[in-house]
Amino acid sequence: MTDRDQECSWKVPRSGRGTAAHPAVTAWSGRDRFSNTAATATMSECAARRSMRYWLLGRLFLEEPAQRVLRELAHAMRADGLESSDGPAALAALEDAIRASVISPQELASLQAEFARLLRSPMLSRRQHERREFELTPPDHLGTELRLMSHLCHLEGEAWRAGDEPEARSLLAQEARVLEEHLLPWLPALCDQFSALAKHPFYRAMPVLVAVACRRDRETLAGLTHAETRVRAGTGLRDGR
Repeated sequence: MTDRDQECSWKVPRSGRGTAAHPAVTAWSGRDRFSNTAATATMSECAARRSMRYWLLGRLFLEEPAQRVLRELAHAMRADGLESSDGPAALAALEDAIRASVISPQELASLQAEFARLLRSPMLSRRQHERREFELTPPDHLGTELRLMSHLCHLEGEAWRAGDEPEARSLLAQEARVLEEHLLPWLPALCDQFSALAKHPFYRAMPVLVAVACRRDRETLAGLTHAETRVRAGTGLRDGR
């Protein structure tokens, strides 16, 4: 695992007191208005990594599985600490299914057949809801929701690189809202549906992986918001406001 994998993953290391210690959170907490280049670079890199992760998860629900994508998923799970030893039991089955599908053409064909049977059904769609900010097609599909998060993270990274902190903070807030109002409320029921209807262990476990990843990303976003609030309060005090 590279340093960048560790810095920009969904894994949220914790201190002894249980507070988030994600490198992006640490960078923002240590930032002041006189030396922010390193902090904003870290924020940009982490946003880019999060964008890549969400895009990968979206592909697994929108595209027929291929060996290269499965290898990318296995690497991402290791890099992000989403391992069976410290996660839901379903992740162990997912790891086994990935290994088998990468090695065996017959297993891969079975996985592709399950994709055709399962993921083109209405199960992945929810009731239509308003999307004034986000105009995406098809609406209310899990893969599209994940790609929406990928797109927002990408735009956030671009804003940090451009030095547009207000826009970056606005995008962080939008990401948090998509998680809280769309993905996280939906995923428990989706996990139950997949558990009941999916025949292949890969697809019984995939919603569990998405749920774990989204919960960890919510922790990261909460840590960033808290750190930014502290920095802004301290800056205001230093400026005498």
